[in-house]
This record gives sequence, C-alpha cells and structure tokens, in this order.
Amino acid sequence: MIEIFCTAIVVITILIVGVFVYMIIRTKKKKLKLDNMFYINSKYKIDLDKIMTKMKNKSVINIDDVDDEELLAILYTSKQFEKILKNNEDSKYLENKVFCSVFLEPSTRTRCSFDAAILKLGSKVLNITDMNSTSFYKGETVEDAFKILSTYVDGIIYRDPSKVRK
Repeated sequence: MIEIFCTAIVVITILIVGVFVYMIIRTKKKKLKLDNMFYINSKYKIDLDKIMTKMKNKSVINIDDVDDEELLAILYTSKQFEKILKNNEDSKYLENKVFCSVFLEPSTRTRCSFDAAILKLGSKVLNITDMNSTSFYKGETVEDAFKILSTYVDGIIYRDPSKVRK
C-alpha cells in the first residue's frame, strides 16, 4: 500500500514537472520562483534550465524513464510547489490547461490525488473511468487512443494494472 502511494506521489510530481517544463518553454505569463541552479550538496549542482529543455516533450511512463538528475529536479520543483500551496500563494500554474485521466481499473486514492493536484494548480481534468464506453473496449490500441486524445488535452494520466511491475 505504501509503495502504491509513493509511486503515485512520484508520478504526480513527474506529471506536474512535465507540464511545468512545457509551460516555462511556451509561456512567460507566470513564473515559478526557482533558482536556475540548485545545490544538492557542496559538490553537486543541478541546472534546471538544462534539465527542463532536455525533458521537453518527454513521455514519462515509469520511474525508469527519468535519470537521477531529472528526478532530483522533479523532487526539488515539487518541493517548491508544496511551499507555494502551504503559503496560499497563487498556484494557477496550469491555468487554461486540460488533462485527461485514464484509469483501466477502479481507483479512488490515486485518481483523486492526481485530480486534486491538477485542480489545485488551476487546471481542469477529464476522467475516463468506464472502459465499456471507450474505444479501448472496441479494441483500439492505447497508442492510437492517446494520439487522438493528445490533440484535445495538454496531458494524459494513464494507469494500467497490466503495466505495473510485480
């Protein structure tokens, strides 16, 4: 249970950072107050601009899709978002964005945690929860469905129990 929760938190963070990277590159309306460089310790520093450029348009399916430096940048950025929310600062970094949440199994905590994070950052979320009313039911591949969905939304949250490592 704890592993699922931790995985959900990391995936939420990855999603938020992915959208954050996209937004920084695409718009200058609102700026998250981050230093371009931050230090992990006295010898190791991370260049956020370099990482954000590298992660532009990157699909993250599981934790193996990000390297150590990217993961540290994601965790650092999520910590900054956490501070913003705790201080009740403007948190509309995903304003005018729409996400689609696709869960191929019943889920309450994970789906709601994604939805809450997206809503708290000013975005909207569409939920696909009834697989019998989708093209998946008719045999459409995930790749084809997401290709079409991606023309309507800014990000897709996808959970498929058959893809989880045991």
